[in-house]
Amino acid sequence: MKQIKRTLRGFTLVEVLIASVILFSTLTVFTIILRTALISNERAIEVVEKSVATIMILDDIQVALFESSSVGKANGEGSFIGSAYRWKASVKESARPPPRYLGQQLVQAEHEIKLWTVELEMLTENSKSIKKFTYEEASW
Repeated sequence: MKQIKRTLRGFTLVEVLIASVILFSTLTVFTIILRTALISNERAIEVVEKSVATIMILDDIQVALFESSSVGKANGEGSFIGSAYRWKASVKESARPPPRYLGQQLVQAEHEIKLWTVELEMLTENSKSIKKFTYEEASW
């Protein structure tokens, strides 16, 4: 009887090394992509939080200016969603609106429109830096 020899042949060391290099290269690329995505996600969350905080802070300042429109200067401070802020404002211009006709009568408005110059300083917890903004706001 003839015996059939079976030769079991496995992978060579070179084949295993090449497969390992391909595997680890792929894992490295995916790790870099994942890390970049996580960093981008954190930055996006930070930007959205700062934007929401800024909008709410500007609304608070606007309300304060409307309430103190009889005075020529105003200031305040506070914090919102991890952002501390301080602001001061002074009247740049003030004027009464032009007279208007109410029926047949020419009527002058009693209120004044004031143009404020507002200086805002914001300090965020994460960045530890002070951002300074200057803008103008109208109140009456």
